[in-house]
Amino acid sequence: MKTLTEWCYQNNRQDILERWSAENEISPSQISFGSEKKMKWVCENNHTWEASPNKMTQRQTTGCPYCSNQKVWSGFNDLASKFPDIAKEWNYEKNNKLKPDEVTSHSNKKVWWKCDKGHDYQMKISDRTSKRNRNCPYCANRRVLKGFNDLSSVCPEVAKEWHPTKNGKIKPDQILSSNSKKYWWKCDKGHEYQAVLNNRVSNGKRKNGCPYCAGRKVLKGFNDIATVRPEIVEEWDVEKNGGVLPSQVLAGTHSKYWWRCPVGHEYQASPENRTKDRKTNCPICAKQSQTSFPEQAIFFYIKKIFPDAKNRYMYEGKEVDIFIPSIKVGIEYDGRFFHTEETQERDNSKDRFFKESGIRLIRVKEYVGNIGEEKKDLIWINERKKQDSNIKYALKRIFELLELKDHQVDLDINRDRIEIMTQYYVSIQKNSFVHYHPELIDEWDDEKNDKLKMEMFSVGSGVKVWWKCDKGHSYSMSFDSRNKGVGCPICAGQKLLEGFNDLETRYPEIAKEWCSEKNGNLTPRQFMPGSNTKVWWKCKNNHTYRAAIASRAIAKSDCPYCSGHKAVSGINDLCTKYPWITERWDFEKNIQINPKFELPYTHKKVWWKCTKGHSFYLEVSRITSYYDKHKIFRCPICEGSNKKKVINLDTNEVFESLEDAARACGLKQGDTISLCCQGKQKKAGGYHWRYFCDNE
Repeated sequence: MKTLTEWCYQNNRQDILERWSAENEISPSQISFGSEKKMKWVCENNHTWEASPNKMTQRQTTGCPYCSNQKVWSGFNDLASKFPDIAKEWNYEKNNKLKPDEVTSHSNKKVWWKCDKGHDYQMKISDRTSKRNRNCPYCANRRVLKGFNDLSSVCPEVAKEWHPTKNGKIKPDQILSSNSKKYWWKCDKGHEYQAVLNNRVSNGKRKNGCPYCAGRKVLKGFNDIATVRPEIVEEWDVEKNGGVLPSQVLAGTHSKYWWRCPVGHEYQASPENRTKDRKTNCPICAKQSQTSFPEQAIFFYIKKIFPDAKNRYMYEGKEVDIFIPSIKVGIEYDGRFFHTEETQERDNSKDRFFKESGIRLIRVKEYVGNIGEEKKDLIWINERKKQDSNIKYALKRIFELLELKDHQVDLDINRDRIEIMTQYYVSIQKNSFVHYHPELIDEWDDEKNDKLKMEMFSVGSGVKVWWKCDKGHSYSMSFDSRNKGVGCPICAGQKLLEGFNDLETRYPEIAKEWCSEKNGNLTPRQFMPGSNTKVWWKCKNNHTYRAAIASRAIAKSDCPYCSGHKAVSGINDLCTKYPWITERWDFEKNIQINPKFELPYTHKKVWWKCTKGHSFYLEVSRITSYYDKHKIFRCPICEGSNKKKVINLDTNEVFESLEDAARACGLKQGDTISLCCQGKQKKAGGYHWRYFCDNE
C-alpha cells in the first residue's frame, strides 16, 4: 500500500504533508495513506488536532476542525470572541455550565438567551449571528408574551370586544396585537362580525370598530333600508335590482339602485340620498312639475300665431310636445333631468324619425354649468335663471328660427298664467290614454295600480303600469307599448306562466322525457317550449342526452341515439359494426377517443395503425366506406409513399422503399424518413433524405 507521502504527491495534495506535526514520532513516508491510526496535525493558524491519514485523505475532509468551525477554539471562533454584544445576552442560569466561549459563533445549537428587557427565550446561535440577526422574539412581536405584547395588554379596549364563544379556546391574552388572522368580535350593541386583528389595532391603538355600527356593512333589522325608511320600501324595484331586497342593502350606501315611484316612473338613486336629511323622491315627478308649465306657456303663445298647433301630439306612434301641421314643425321642451345617456339615445332616434318624415324638430333644453353642444335647431336655457325669463328667451329664439320677426305677440306670462294652466289641464284630458283607448279600460288592473288612474297619463307615456288581459294574466307594460298594439306577453308566448304556456302544460309527452336526476332543481314547468336552454332528457330506451328545449318542442327532434345521430355501445357503434376495427385503432394516440362510442361513418379524424406498423391520421368514414366496397383495410402509406424510392443525401445510397431505407438506418418504420422527404423534418436516422426519381 502507498505511503502517505507517495499518495499526496500522486494526488497533488502536498497541503496535507504541510500540516504534518513535528510531534509525530514517525514521518509521513513511514505510514500508509489509509491508516486509521490517529496522528497530530498543525494548520496555518497553529491549531493542533488529531486525525488518521485515512480521514485526512478523504474528499469530504474539511481539514482543521477549528478553522472550519466544527470545533470551538477559545479566542478564535467562539461566540464570546466573535460576537461579544450577542454574548452579553447569554443566559448563564438556564444554559447550566455552558458558556459563550465554549461554543462556535455559527453553531446550530439551540441555547437560552435573556434580552435587555429580561425576556427569556431559546434560539439557535446561528440564527442570532447570521445576516438575519434575529433578536428577542417577544420584543420583535414574533412570539406572544402575556402581559407584554398580547392583545389584552396592548389594547384592552379592543380586547373587551373579543367574542366569548366563536374563537374556540383562544383568548385575547394568547395572541399578538399585530396578528394578521381573522377572529370573531362582538360590539357593545351585540353585533357579531369577523375582522382581521391588525385591521382593528395599529401601534397599540384602536383602529376600526364594528362595521355595522360604522355603516360599512348591512345588518337586517339595524341599518338596512327596510328598517331605516320602511315608508319607501314599496318603491323598491326588485326586478331591476336583480332580486336584491331593501332589507339586504345598507341605508347609507352611495351605490345607486332602481326605484319606481307611485306614478310608475323608474329612476336610479342612492339609498343614502333617499334616507338622509335630504330624503329625495322621484326626480322625474319633480322635473315634470317644473317643465310642464314652460312647455304649456310656449304652446299657448305659438297657438296664437298657428291656430292648428297641437299639444302632446302623437305622430305615427311618436309623441311630440308641440306640433304645427301647417308648417310641419315640432317643438320639444326637455328639462335638465332628462339629459341622460338613455334619453339622449331616445332623442337622437326621435330626431332621425322626424327628419325622415319631413318634419323639422326644434328642441329647447335646460342646462346648469357648461352649455351643451350648439346646433341650429337647439335652444339652450339656463335653469338657474327665472322661469319667466327663460320662457320669453325660448319664444324669442323659436320665432327667429321660424322667421316670424314680423309677427307681434303680446307676451305677458303673469297676466296669462291662469289661462295657460287651464289650457294645460284641458290638454291633459284630451291627450290622455283613456281618451284614445277607451276599449282598454277593462284591462286596467285596479288592484295593482292602487291610486293610479288611466286618465292621469298621456297616450305616449313611457311609464309602466299593471294590466290584466281577458284570460286573467297580470303583466307590467308602458302606455306607449299598449298604444302601439302590444298586448299580453303571456298570451303571446313571450313570458312564462306555469299552467298556461310552460313546456309541461303545452307538451306533456315531451315533458315525460325530462331527466329530473340530471336537471337538478329544474322542472319542465319553469320553461316555455321555445326556450333555447339546453337540458337533460331520457328517452324510453333510457338513453340520456342534452338538447335545447326548442329543438324538442318546436323542431320535433328525438333521441340522437335512437335516431342514429349518436353511437350506442353494443348497438350501432364502430366496434359493434366492424369488430376488426380494434386491431387497427391506434389506442396510444387516440387517448380520449374510444371506437365503442363512435359512429361507423363519422367524419371525425383519428389515428390508425396497419399491420406493418404505419401510423396515419384519417376520417373514420373513409376507412369504413373503403372496407364496405373492397373488404380490406386500406393503409395510404403502404399504397402510396411507401412504394416510392428514396435517396440518402449524405451517402447517395438509393433505396427501393421507405421500409428498406428505415431498415438500413436501424429505424422501426419509414414515417420519419417520409417526413424528411416532405420537408417537414430535417433528418431521420441521422441523415438527410428526399424522394428519388428513376430518370435522375
